[in-house]
Formats: sequence, C-alpha cells, structure tokens
Amino acid sequence: MSEQENRKPAAGAKKPAAKKPVQRPAVRKTAPKQPEHGKLYDVLNAQPKPEEAPQTPVRNVMLRNAVTGMILTVLSCIGIWSLVQQGRNYYQQKRAEDPYQSAMTQCILPLAVMDAHSFASPDDLSDEAFLTAAIWAFITDGGLADYPSETDLCTVPAKTIIAAGNARFGTNRTPTCQTIGFTDSIRFYFDAEQKAYLLPSDPKYFGYLPDITSYTEKDGIYTVHASYRPEQPSWYPSEAPIVRETIYTLTQSGSTWQILSLDTGEPEAESTAEPAETTTATTKKATKN
Repeated sequence: MSEQENRKPAAGAKKPAAKKPVQRPAVRKTAPKQPEHGKLYDVLNAQPKPEEAPQTPVRNVMLRNAVTGMILTVLSCIGIWSLVQQGRNYYQQKRAEDPYQSAMTQCILPLAVMDAHSFASPDDLSDEAFLTAAIWAFITDGGLADYPSETDLCTVPAKTIIAAGNARFGTNRTPTCQTIGFTDSIRFYFDAEQKAYLLPSDPKYFGYLPDITSYTEKDGIYTVHASYRPEQPSWYPSEAPIVRETIYTLTQSGSTWQILSLDTGEPEAESTAEPAETTTATTKKATKN
C-alpha cells in the first residue's frame, strides 16, 4: 500500500466536507416550427388596417355649427309661441267660466253686430236705431226658433220686436215701426198690414264680436270694457285684430242685463251703420212681398 493510503488521520482532525452535486441548467423547450402554409393562411386572412378619416376643414365645422344653431333657435321660437298660445287659451277659458262675463257679452252682442254709435241714455236713440238693436237682440237671443217657417222669411209681430228692445235697454218705448235698412240688399221689412217684421229664417251676418277685457261694479252699475274684433274662422292661425275699444254701462234686473249707455270713442250721433249682411235669397223674397 502506498504511503498516502496507509496514513491515518490524526486524532482531533476534521473530516473533509462532502462535495455538492453539480446542477445542470434546464433545457428550454421550443414550440415546433409551423409549416410554411400557415404563414400563407395568415396573410390571406389578415384584416386591413382602417384608413384614417380625412380631417374636416374648419370652415365646414363652423357652417355646420351655424346651421345647427339656427335650427335650435327656430325650435325654441316655436316652443315659446306654443307656450304663449296655451297661456292665452287658458286665460280665455277662465274668462269664459265667468257667468257674469258670458251674460254681459250676450247682452252687448246686438250693438256690436250693428256697430252702434255712442249714446248717453237709451232715450237718446232714434226709433230706427232702437228697432235695429231690438231686431238683432231678438235674433242673437234665438227668438227665431219660436217662429218656424218653410220659406226664407219668418213673420214676427212688431210688438215682439219692441218687447225685445225694451228688455235690452230697460225702457218702455213705443217706437214708430218702419222698414230698416240703407240698401236694397240689406233690409228688415215691416209689413204694415200684418204689423209684423219679415226676418230671415236663417240669418247670416258678418259683424263685430265683443270681447270683454274687464269690468267693475259700483252700486249695481257695471262699467264694462269691450274690444270689437271682426268675425273670422276658428281655424285661422292668429287672433282677429282689435278694430275698436268700447265702454258699456250695464245694470242687472233680476236675471236680465240691460244697457244704459255706450261710449265708442266717437261723438254721439244718429246711427247710420247698416245692419249685418243677410242672404241674397232672403233679400229677393222680401222684395217680392
């Protein structure tokens, strides 16, 4: 044996440390290589890149904004107009619900239709003006329904017409009855033999309509402010214009309203206004009689 092999370790000597095993680096596995036809498939199915949209010129943007602003302005104006119309309709509906105002309107309607002149008292009215107002009061109150006729004319006793006038003015007049009218086409004929008036059975008239704007009361006397507007179809887009402002003085006797005076803003004079237009057929029939 050799000398090194026979050499024993000395007493108290440390044993040599054991050697650590050497770690080998891990081998990274790679994916199998794709065949060449896979690349061709990817090329054929590749999505094209979207083209960038051209930038809008600043001038076009400003024009578009201007047009949009104009449209919004028009829509806003329409909305405001609709709101105003709704408010006006609501106000008119509230006024129509006033029983006094409705009765007052019906009371002054005959004088608005005939466009009567100013008077300080019913006694200042001429017989012609009184009878004209009486006939229109009889017609507008629906009195013709009590005198049915198979012709174009209704025969109404003169005393009935006079009673309608006295009820409207609170008077006790006995006027001289006569044919009322100023032209051949617009007349209410008086039949002296029958002591009756020949009135159209279906009158068609085009006159002013009163629109009461306000009224006040003191000691049973009502001061009524009314605007005259020409009659026009209900489908007309705008409200009829005001042609005259009037002031009536009214009083109430039981359930009947009576006219005491009228101020149209014009000097008091005898009425020369023509009654509202009647039908041509009515005129021809009345002329024959």
